[in-house]
Amino acid sequence: MIFNGSWSPPFRFTGGKDTPERIENWGCKEKAGVYVIRNWDDTKTLYVGKANGTSCDIQQRLKDHLSGIPPAGNRGIRNLVRQGEGFTVRWVESRNPALSEAIAIIQLAPQYNLRCEWKELVDRTSDDDCLAEAARLGLISDQPFRRIAEKIVLSMREQEFAERVKTQPELVRPLWENEQTQPELVRPLWENEQTQPERVLPLWERNAKLDQERNNYRER
Repeated sequence: MIFNGSWSPPFRFTGGKDTPERIENWGCKEKAGVYVIRNWDDTKTLYVGKANGTSCDIQQRLKDHLSGIPPAGNRGIRNLVRQGEGFTVRWVESRNPALSEAIAIIQLAPQYNLRCEWKELVDRTSDDDCLAEAARLGLISDQPFRRIAEKIVLSMREQEFAERVKTQPELVRPLWENEQTQPELVRPLWENEQTQPERVLPLWERNAKLDQERNNYRER
């Protein structure tokens, strides 16, 4: 399993040797998202969990699991900590930790996740949203599905951009200025103007202030 750049770097923790305070150096304080606890060799997923960032952040949840002190944390992980086992841990931020956790559980098949409430969550979430989040997390290995997911992510970016043009034009202007450094975000709009004008042209009609940027782009 290769984790993409959305995830933190891997952190190591050894039960009976390291203390939970070590986790304070992992940069996950006050973060909402998902964490993955794997074996020391980083070849097997043991547990996937989430933190909403308000009542409990990722740092606290990892401390609960890796302290080895009952009743906090997962029992399977707690027992391994008390046996002195080593772990490799990663975390990733998420706007919807519950959905991210559900997708990670499906894709990574962790050994100690026994509860099944994630199934209902996935069932009531659209396929597009599930694929898009799986692609963001880098958890799609099948190439055809990955291409579909990438198209969905691109479509969602375009929709988000259109909404920002309407509500926050002052935040959109830097996109044109940074076109050279963020082509993956900006260029699809120009390319799709030729093939999907009904989706792109209204952006210009809604905000006349962008006409000059549009003309400048065409002259380049």
